[in-house]
Amino acid sequence: MDTHTLVDRWLQDGRALHDHGQYDEAIAVYQRILGARPDHAGALYETAYALHAKREHHEAIALLEDILATTGSHAADAHILLGSIHDQLGDWPNGEQVFRAGLERFPGDARLYFNLGLNLLRQGDAATATQALLANLAIRPHHARGWAAIGDARWAADRWATALLAWTRCLTLQPDLACAQLYASTLWQRLFAGVDLLTKTINAPPPADLAENEPSTENIAVAVIAAQRYSQWSSEADADFFAYALEGIVAHLGEYTNEHPYAASFWNRHLLAYFERAQASGYLQAVAYEARLPLQDAPTARWIGQHAELVRRFRVWSKSWKAAPG
Repeated sequence: MDTHTLVDRWLQDGRALHDHGQYDEAIAVYQRILGARPDHAGALYETAYALHAKREHHEAIALLEDILATTGSHAADAHILLGSIHDQLGDWPNGEQVFRAGLERFPGDARLYFNLGLNLLRQGDAATATQALLANLAIRPHHARGWAAIGDARWAADRWATALLAWTRCLTLQPDLACAQLYASTLWQRLFAGVDLLTKTINAPPPADLAENEPSTENIAVAVIAAQRYSQWSSEADADFFAYALEGIVAHLGEYTNEHPYAASFWNRHLLAYFERAQASGYLQAVAYEARLPLQDAPTARWIGQHAELVRRFRVWSKSWKAAPG
């Protein structure tokens, strides 16, 4: 067996050990590769990744900085891991610097935009975070966690309706279980943010990034819709009310963006258009119940079971849906 084939096999063996949580054993395999090929970028990167998994963050940082200083191979991955480690250590400015440096070298890497957006959001800069997260979604529009994060950014900017739709869009893309459960719960709780049950009033702040002459109706509309849960919808199941609320939010944003041409085209083409096309195709209820599936409530499961063929068609349609070119 030639050296190249042997090294590739060792690399696969090391990754398999890593995946099973055997980090020291994985590092030993990578060291075997580096004994034969001291400059093997893959083995260097995987060693840093294993050190990070062992929480030996500073050792991982030193190795990743060496990789970025000496080799072009695996550099994008090294930027992402290095920036993420800084973020985990709470060193947001250094994390941001690493992600931005990565984007200078790899301007088409959606992962760098995504991680930069998360970093900026944690630093409290929702406006700049939104731009980075939009860049991620422009490259990979079916990235479920990307939609979750853009929902977080829009919520931070007090754009309630857009945030709720972004989280719903995340859930239609069937993210991992932890993400799905978190955002299905968040979606339901945040729907009622503007309703005060004690005083039986609604209170919704205007969006933080209103354009000149833009009316501040988005959040009030969400609050008015949500308040109906405690009046004419008080005896209905949560799942059924959510389907009603989603339809109302889509209708409001549709009217809003039609009336105001300055509304951002990305939101129209990539977010609102998805829901409007789902509604036109008879799938909007399926969207609503699909978004609630991670909550595992009986009415949702019952509706999904009773409409199995509709749900199947919706999932096929949703998976293939693409935004119109800008």
